[in-house]
Amino acid sequence: MNIEDLLKDPEKAKEVLEKALDDKNKELAEILIPIVKDPYLIYKYAHDVVKGKIKDEWEDIIARDSYAAFNYAYRVLRSPFPKGEDVIAQNGEYACLYARDILKSPWPKVEDVIAAEPYFSYLYAKDVLKDRFKKGEKTMLTTKDWRLSAYLTFLKEIGKLDEFYMDYSATGLLEKYTKFLKKIHELNDFLRIHPEFKQWVK
Repeated sequence: MNIEDLLKDPEKAKEVLEKALDDKNKELAEILIPIVKDPYLIYKYAHDVVKGKIKDEWEDIIARDSYAAFNYAYRVLRSPFPKGEDVIAQNGEYACLYARDILKSPWPKVEDVIAAEPYFSYLYAKDVLKDRFKKGEKTMLTTKDWRLSAYLTFLKEIGKLDEFYMDYSATGLLEKYTKFLKKIHELNDFLRIHPEFKQWVK
């Protein structure tokens, strides 16, 4: 199959590029990348074949996809990837991991996105802020798994547990949430999973 045929059949071009990457065929991969323009496959080329930074115009394609952009920064550059930050910032998981593993500091621009993800709110608090993450607490409070307990354990370790309870007691969120759980017959299950809330439930 020649290049003209591949231009007419994007799926076939993608298959050929995947095979070229598996074979570490740099020359063929570089012919096909501008045809296929797949962010993940370009990241794979950078990681598996070049093992380093690639052309700016190919980085622009990687910067269209949060998974490819994060992994390019984390696994290839091992440093910030400014071109990819806008797309990374749209995904709570990758935004948290980028702040933790690449920036190694808080990233206020993405905190609202991270706050929508219970597990990554917890990681952001524990590993990035090393303090409470108030924006993510509402999400963690409504999750029915171990993440809230892990977060509360972390707050206890850093001496901020009482402050958390005062905030949720003062705003009435805990009271509203537990009333809702009682109404839908889930309060006992919630308290079984999170016994630390028992003293706050009326």
